[in-house]
Amino acid sequence: MKKIGNIKPGEQVIYKKGYDIIKATVVEKPIDDNERPKFLIGRVDLDNGDFLTRGTYTYESVDECKEAVLKTLMKELVLTESLAKVYSGRLTELRGKLKELEGLS
Repeated sequence: MKKIGNIKPGEQVIYKKGYDIIKATVVEKPIDDNERPKFLIGRVDLDNGDFLTRGTYTYESVDECKEAVLKTLMKELVLTESLAKVYSGRLTELRGKLKELEGLS
C-alpha cells in the first residue's frame, strides 16, 4: 500500500472504493465534462470517471487490496454486530415502556 503521489497518465492504479476493488488507468484530464472539486493536495483523474486525491492509498496488487477490504469488512462486521445487540436491547426497553404506558390508559 502506498499513497498515489506523483503518478503519470497511462499508469494503472488499484484502489478500493467502499468494499469494491477497482483497477483504472490515470488520464491527463477527466473523461467527461462533469465538474470536479479542486483539492490543494491535487487530484488524479481516472479513465473510469473517478478521481483520487494525491493522498489516496493505492495497492500493488489486487490481492493486497483484497486483504485491506477484508480487514475493513471484519471490523465493520464486529461493530455492526455490537450495535445490533445494543439496539436490540433498546427495542426491548422501548416496547416494555410502551406496554406499560398503554396499560395506564
